[in-house]
Amino acid sequence: MPDLSHLWQRFVLASALVFGLALGVAATIFGYSNTAPVNVSWSVFRIDGIPLWSVAVVPLVLVLAAGTVYHWYTNLHHFTEHIRHRHRVHEQSRRQACHHRAGHHRARGRAGGP
Repeated sequence: MPDLSHLWQRFVLASALVFGLALGVAATIFGYSNTAPVNVSWSVFRIDGIPLWSVAVVPLVLVLAAGTVYHWYTNLHHFTEHIRHRHRVHEQSRRQACHHRAGHHRARGRAGGP
């Protein structure tokens, strides 16, 4: 049976792209359809005369941007951990090779070989 994880990943990425494009088209249509000015107020915070579309679209864009930045940060963390681990493995293999060569030279010296 073939390994479908690569195909599944491509499908998920393609679906995310299509969903993002559809969301962009829907936001554009919503924005051009709802241009009436509204007044927004929370407690002491008040904004007068902003377009209605911005009440829905701006928080959505902020959440998506924050999620994207968080995703980039976590991927960067995993990448740096991967590189750090790789560096440690290479360091350990160099150390083992050095000890192996030193042991080989000592063994040759005890045997009286060239």
